[in-house]
Amino acid sequence: MLKSEFVNVKNLMCKNHFLKIIFTILLLHFSIIVFSQQNIVSGTVVDVDKTPIIGVNIFIKGTDQGVITDINGKYSIRIESSDDILIFRYVGMQTQEIAVRNSKIIDVTLQEESTKLDEVVVVGYGTQKKASAVGAISQVKGDNLMQSGTSDISQAISGKLSGVLTMQRTGQPGANDTEILIRGLSSWNGSQPLILVDGVERDFTSMDPNEIETISVLKDASATAVFGARGGNGVIIVTTKRGKAGKPKLSASFSNGFNKAITNSDFIDSYTTELAWNISQMNTGKFTNLTSQQALNEYRNPTNPLKALEYPNVNWFKETTKSFASNSNANITLSGGSEFLRYFVSLGYNYQGDVFKGRTDGIYDSEHWYEKFNYRTNLDFNISKSTTLAFNIGGDISINNTPQFGTINSSFNPWNAIFNTSPSSSPAYYPEWLVDLYPNSYSIEDSKTLLATNSDYYGNPYTMLNKGSYSRSLGTKLFTDIVLDQKLDFITSGLFIRGKVSLSTYYSNIIRSVTHTPGQYSFDFVKAEEGENPWIKDGSTNEITKDQVIVSYPSGILNNFYRDLYYEIGLNYDNSFDSKHNITALLLINRQNRQNNVEFPFYNQALVTRATYNYKYKYLFETNVSYTGSEAFAPGNKFGLFPSLALGWVVSEEQFFGKIRPIINKLKFRYSDGLVGSDKATERWLYTSDYWIDGARANPEKGPFIHEGAVANESAQWEQSHKRDLGIELGFFDNLISMEVSLFDEYREKMLVTPANTSFLVGNSFKQLNLGELKKHGIDIELGFNKLTKNGFRYWGKTMWGLSENRVIEKAEALYTPEYQKAAGKSLGYIVGSISAGNGYFTSIDDIYTNVASISPDANGFVVGSYKVIDFNADGKIDKNGDLYAIAGNLYAPVVYSFSGGLSYKGFECSFLFSGNIGKYVQYGYPYELEFSYDNNHRIHQSALDYWTPVNSTANHSTLLGKDFGTIAFAGSAINLEGRYIRNADYLRLKEVYFGYTFDNNFVHKMGVSGASVFATGNNILTFTKLIEGDPEAKSFTTGFYPLMANVKLGVKILF
Repeated sequence: MLKSEFVNVKNLMCKNHFLKIIFTILLLHFSIIVFSQQNIVSGTVVDVDKTPIIGVNIFIKGTDQGVITDINGKYSIRIESSDDILIFRYVGMQTQEIAVRNSKIIDVTLQEESTKLDEVVVVGYGTQKKASAVGAISQVKGDNLMQSGTSDISQAISGKLSGVLTMQRTGQPGANDTEILIRGLSSWNGSQPLILVDGVERDFTSMDPNEIETISVLKDASATAVFGARGGNGVIIVTTKRGKAGKPKLSASFSNGFNKAITNSDFIDSYTTELAWNISQMNTGKFTNLTSQQALNEYRNPTNPLKALEYPNVNWFKETTKSFASNSNANITLSGGSEFLRYFVSLGYNYQGDVFKGRTDGIYDSEHWYEKFNYRTNLDFNISKSTTLAFNIGGDISINNTPQFGTINSSFNPWNAIFNTSPSSSPAYYPEWLVDLYPNSYSIEDSKTLLATNSDYYGNPYTMLNKGSYSRSLGTKLFTDIVLDQKLDFITSGLFIRGKVSLSTYYSNIIRSVTHTPGQYSFDFVKAEEGENPWIKDGSTNEITKDQVIVSYPSGILNNFYRDLYYEIGLNYDNSFDSKHNITALLLINRQNRQNNVEFPFYNQALVTRATYNYKYKYLFETNVSYTGSEAFAPGNKFGLFPSLALGWVVSEEQFFGKIRPIINKLKFRYSDGLVGSDKATERWLYTSDYWIDGARANPEKGPFIHEGAVANESAQWEQSHKRDLGIELGFFDNLISMEVSLFDEYREKMLVTPANTSFLVGNSFKQLNLGELKKHGIDIELGFNKLTKNGFRYWGKTMWGLSENRVIEKAEALYTPEYQKAAGKSLGYIVGSISAGNGYFTSIDDIYTNVASISPDANGFVVGSYKVIDFNADGKIDKNGDLYAIAGNLYAPVVYSFSGGLSYKGFECSFLFSGNIGKYVQYGYPYELEFSYDNNHRIHQSALDYWTPVNSTANHSTLLGKDFGTIAFAGSAINLEGRYIRNADYLRLKEVYFGYTFDNNFVHKMGVSGASVFATGNNILTFTKLIEGDPEAKSFTTGFYPLMANVKLGVKILF
């Protein structure tokens, strides 16, 4: 029994042990299942339109473990740890990295990658995929332009396109006087690029940035050869926005801000000016011209208000300018459509006020102001499955109010007077309290203040601006296009034909004009003390007079209107075979008929062909040929052939590149070679000659006479340019860092030039001949980075550098011209001048007499402290004919650069843009560098404050001298002394600042709108330059200019 019980107990223990093993196995298995389920992360991947994306690669960072999304965009992946990071990657989308943490479901929205394969760039007569483009093309999107804070498109592109130089000349409202160059100067006949809007030659400076989709700059021969004799200086193509099928989208934006004049000129008061005047008169021995000590004391500290008027201390800039001028923008856009009709509609408004004070009471309005109304409607009709019709209409209506100064020439204008009229010459005006104290009994004025007569050479700028005279013009631009596309797939897939007809017009006329001749007064302070009427009105006797006012409403068109008719028809082909071979082709003819004013119309026509091929976007090929004609050239040379060839190799698509791809994800080489031309010339009909008759002479028996005109160029033709471009495009770490470098050179021949080497034996001159030659080379560099973190924080930066150098080879110069004075071997825009000898100044009488250029120190010669200049031709004298040669610097910067950056997080966004140049110089000219050039002009500028003395031998300026002495004796401004009359104008400018915030959708939906944002912009905020006075973007200060504006705006944008 005991044995039996023992056996039973043993069996029971065995069974229990077995059950424990089974239980342990089941528990372990269950734990594994639970743990596995806890380490599974799943979700859905969609695009911005919430469409599931098939085939997204999802893998754990640092491993090769991964999965892909299914047909519904869903995925499920097993992770090892909650510290794992999932990477979501899809071609054409921005790669995202997301930390798992404790998440079981991770849904992802992928954003489009800016370098996706189907991104297109605009080229001549069409578009190309960026991945297959082999031309040197830069492009900026319209959204970037709207963040610039300026309504001038030519300024909005500044610093955003590599190799593009913009030079703003003025800040005057409505004056778009910006010079644009692509890769520097190209020709002495004009280097302005061809500008197209939606494929048609048009002005783009007055467009509303809200209308613009992209702006493309075509730089090399492969991109511009299709434009033939008009593409030699590069091409800018503006593409306007179009509607997309979907629900209507309405947006409204408004911004308002202020402009403030940019100036780095510090006010030099009357006391300082008159002290300098006395020094100049003593240096020249004119002691009777000295300002007395009593007058100096009054200039410094007037004893009473009347003395402050008798001894004025006028800051002309302060007296004539406001603290700021207003600037407003508004825009409404509507877009959307159906399968049949897509539409984009835009209405814009811009107002620019004047920073200068003018008279604006009653009928007077002598301030600059500018109003502009932009409009655009782009319609696309799908007439059938194979036929589309596009209709575009756009333009603007502008009103420009401009003061009329009644000045003699360009030197006598308020801008010149503000910076050159003496602060001690007269009050800006006589104030109301003085008129009340000393009533004017001789004239009846409609103003409580009286304009002051000013005997200064440059006049009274306050009077110029407050006369009340002005003219108001109305300008109208109307641009229309009709474009028809017809697919010809029934012939072969990918074939279609496109036709376009475009009409562009511009008219301007004066709608109102007011001419006012107000009284200008002098005040006799002696008569005031004696109790007599102290007022003296200019140009009248002591009788009661009334100012004359003439108001007119003239009719008729101003002489700057044009009409431009353009039409084209092209056969296009675009197809792919086996997803490997991609082919496009174009055959197009066009014709342009443009009439400016009442001139004989300009005619241009062309036959254009293009073919492209790429194999898997790896091996790229493109050829272009343009056969271009113009009526401007001689028979037999009216048409020219302009071919180009371009090749590309995307090395990163090669199989052997796979191991490097995680580091260098993109490596692309491209090369282009071709011919382009330029039809710019100083006059038309170079191949014809004529005769002209002069007027009757003093002796009628010997006149009039018939004269032969300049000899014709019977073989006149366009300038021809051979361009080559080698480019490399790089992307690092999945395009975290991107880089593009372009090396270019150009040889231009048959350049039109008026020959100076014609012998006198010919007995006549020639029209421009095709004799000139020039070469150019340089480099464009773009380097940027763009990072989007797993938390949605994005930051980016970019820098662009453009270096361009050119040399004239031949310019048909006069025989026996010394080599140092020839243009050949020098760059376009080079500056002719002279440089200082020794330490730059004569330091003693002996120094003057022993100098190689010995000139007697008389009233028309030198004194101690005068500039010492190198006698370059060693003829013993200093003059502007023999001693001028190419000095350092250029009026156009050979190096332009910019750097920008920004960040965004959730709804917040900010960005900045700096732009600048290196190697640019500016001509200071007569008024800005030369002191006391007229007896009736007591005025000095910044440079003259640091004048030479025996204890200031390293001064910035010669000793102070008066009229007809010293610096004027050898035409100081005419010899362009380097470092004085020609000064370096390198600068760095904070061109743009942008801050914006987009409100959360949940918040704005409660307000009944689909989106809302607020923003602030700044333009031309800060400038860093060594230039002691004036704006560094200018090329010359010889006649004064309306200053550039700094601009700050606040705005709001609402989406419905």
